[in-house]
Amino acid sequence: MILLGSLMAQFDLFVVNVAAPTVQTGLHTTIGLVQLAVGGYSLTYGTLLMAGGRLGDVLGPRTLLRAGMISFAIASGMCALCQTGPQLVTARLVQGACAAAMVPQVLALVTRLFPPSERGKATAWFGVTLGLGAVLGQALGGFLVIHAPWHLSWRMIFLIVLPVALAGAYLVGREVPDGSPQTPSARPGLDPVGLSGLSASLLLIFAAITLAPENHWPWWGWLLIVLGGLGVASTVRWGIRRGRKGRPSVIDTALFRQAVFQVGLGLNSAYFLAFGGVLFVMTFTLQVGLHESAEQSGLTFVPQGAAFAVASLAGARLGARIGPRLVTVGALASSTACVLLLVQAGGAGIAAGPGHLWPFMALLGVGNGLAIPAMIASVLRVVPHATSGTAAGVLTTTQQISMAFGVGILGSVQAVATARRTGPSGYLSGLRVTFLTAAILLAMAAVASVALYRSRTRGTHHGHDPGLRGADHRACDRRRGTRRLPSCGGHRPGSAAQAYPAARHRPRAHGFARSSVRASSPTR
Repeated sequence: MILLGSLMAQFDLFVVNVAAPTVQTGLHTTIGLVQLAVGGYSLTYGTLLMAGGRLGDVLGPRTLLRAGMISFAIASGMCALCQTGPQLVTARLVQGACAAAMVPQVLALVTRLFPPSERGKATAWFGVTLGLGAVLGQALGGFLVIHAPWHLSWRMIFLIVLPVALAGAYLVGREVPDGSPQTPSARPGLDPVGLSGLSASLLLIFAAITLAPENHWPWWGWLLIVLGGLGVASTVRWGIRRGRKGRPSVIDTALFRQAVFQVGLGLNSAYFLAFGGVLFVMTFTLQVGLHESAEQSGLTFVPQGAAFAVASLAGARLGARIGPRLVTVGALASSTACVLLLVQAGGAGIAAGPGHLWPFMALLGVGNGLAIPAMIASVLRVVPHATSGTAAGVLTTTQQISMAFGVGILGSVQAVATARRTGPSGYLSGLRVTFLTAAILLAMAAVASVALYRSRTRGTHHGHDPGLRGADHRACDRRRGTRRLPSCGGHRPGSAAQAYPAARHRPRAHGFARSSVRASSPTR
């Protein structure tokens, strides 16, 4: 029942994408505001995940999960009652914030309620839940838009969440054991200035990207970008200053200096920027450009979500054998799928119905399911254990923000294409640009992923985990039957791990090192 939180958040991430053209028609609004409603949810969801994880440690995960479910139900009701585009954008921003409070508590409770021997199965089901949420959002969303009772149309996709969220909150309060909040001395600190500054700055940039193109880039669009850029720079500087003083900060400078983490962050951004843009642009092309129904359009995406869930489970076993190479294989598969879809968009294949595109969408889902969990696991394997929680939180946040900007950037490309060429040809032109951009980004990710394998080869020596530092090394030594020399930090001569280099002792990272990992990928 605790997995309902992740299911609802994932459902609402995808369901609005399928219903977006109908929402635009029903509210008589612009495509830019629809982009804000779709991507704004991901933006607030992503930027506030870190705060949600920290608050779960302070208040207790069960308490915050119930509060998140109830507030998510209220926000869904607000979305269903909206009468204008700006109202829907506001409600979706609130809904994203509620999801950020709810989702991190799911893995937090998995960690507390399941012993280590059963935790792997529980997190595997967490991954299946994400895939199921994507399938339901795309297939059920299209069905509800067409067959909703009382002419509710797109409003039904929000109303259906209400009973599920309220029932989940009741069952969690009744069946899930209470997780005690941390003592004041152990509570992680917050950086409200940094979090609010980062969220507001990214929202300004996102608003400019989505609203300015359809208005021929007026002066206020450039002003929003300048203000957003200055806000991001100020937030980074603020975070660096707090980090130097030993205070909790939204920016972990030590983490961002690690080459492996930089590579992983770039791969993460490329993957989700491409993925978010492909889903949004393809939906508008099928429904508005080619006049397919929302139900037909939703069925087109079902194989992608189902293949993602299956590939995630299979990838957990394959990852133990081939490690980070799985990221390269998955990225190449996803890039190939985008090339094949590009070929279909150049001919009549894209308009031949959902069944004609299923093999290509399934290949895209397989590539995503293999690469994304393996990518996160590869990065977390080589970062120090003291900052693994921070790393997981930043990676998860980057995923949601990149999806939002994928919607904004590639959606704006399609808006420009349709303004220049009317009819289906304009939408197909924008779709071809989207597929080409996604194929290039994913091919670049496949090449860059080689760095993950090389770092693992260099960092793992004689059975040691490269993430170990200080006391963790000593625990590893006890398991191996060796002991470290206090004078040089090395092992006694003759030991099996003699050649392993000394590791510097680093202080435990402040902030959300413990909590935000719970909002990360199911590969944890």
